[in-house]
Amino acid sequence: MSARAMGIASKEYHEEVGFDEASINPVGTGPYRAVSFTPDERIELERFEDYWGAPAELDRVEMVHVPEVASRVTGIVNGEFDLATNIPPDQASALDVEGVETMGVTWPMFHVYVIAMNTAPTDDPRVRRAMRLCTDREALVEGLWDGKAGVPTAHQFPEHPLYDASLNFIEHDPEQARALLEEAGYEGEEIIAQFPGSYYLYGDLAAQVVQQQWQDCGLNLKIEEVDNLDYERLNMRGWSNPMYYPDPMGAMDTHWSEKSWTAQRELWTPNDVNPEWQATYERARFSTDPAERQAAYRELLEMSEEISGWLLLYKPHELYAMREGISFDIPVAHRPYVLPLRAGEIEVAPAD
Repeated sequence: MSARAMGIASKEYHEEVGFDEASINPVGTGPYRAVSFTPDERIELERFEDYWGAPAELDRVEMVHVPEVASRVTGIVNGEFDLATNIPPDQASALDVEGVETMGVTWPMFHVYVIAMNTAPTDDPRVRRAMRLCTDREALVEGLWDGKAGVPTAHQFPEHPLYDASLNFIEHDPEQARALLEEAGYEGEEIIAQFPGSYYLYGDLAAQVVQQQWQDCGLNLKIEEVDNLDYERLNMRGWSNPMYYPDPMGAMDTHWSEKSWTAQRELWTPNDVNPEWQATYERARFSTDPAERQAAYRELLEMSEEISGWLLLYKPHELYAMREGISFDIPVAHRPYVLPLRAGEIEVAPAD
């Protein structure tokens, strides 16, 4: 329950109309009700007067999907929008206008590449390790995020109490990468990376930078933007790992457990490389001794270097832009991208 935004829905309604219809026209218990919903375009909400708790802060909320960063920036500057999200820090100067305020946040979330462990040529752990070693995260953060994104040291976040500041497993070593590729007998075979269009902010630019970095090591990355991912032929896909709750497993369990979609699709098969993975995972997940959990989790991270089934890029730093008179805080340990629109979470002064 702690791993998702657990909305309470009507079982009777779902059974009557089916999952797809209930998803488009939901019946829940929240402070707003959906008036209209067009997938991938917009949703309109209004205060639900029969809500069981404190009345919602706003009379009406209209959310519009605007994929282009420039259009979001123009819309907030021109007064078309009250609030715009998902804006990169290099657009801050364009938002420095009267009547517009900004708030930056570095999310407890990694942009990450999932690597297919059973599809050639990434079925060789030496190739996967070389992909990690040839990726310059510092250059990505400086070039794309104006130095404001977070460079990872390991798959962990300082927001959780078992964070180990001494860990630093992330290396950039092209020379070692080239040696591993030679040992693996890699001869420039295509590494196919597929990305859904506009999936994450600057995901396309990051892939292009990584492609250039990997050329220096002899890795041949082919980038494909697709509507539907082809898991039979891809070697890598773009994704993210948010921390859903403040614990090491707040990001690990949802994304890399044996029940995760990565394991179910057999992209992630860690026990094939290190048979100790699952037993160590269970100690990190289920032990009641914090010290034992922390030690086991460190072992997992050490194993992950050998397995190399994922590649961490960075923790993105993004801006909210809003018209003057709107204020809210990002809640601690809050799932990224969830707007705080409930009573007491946001203040909105009337527009002039």
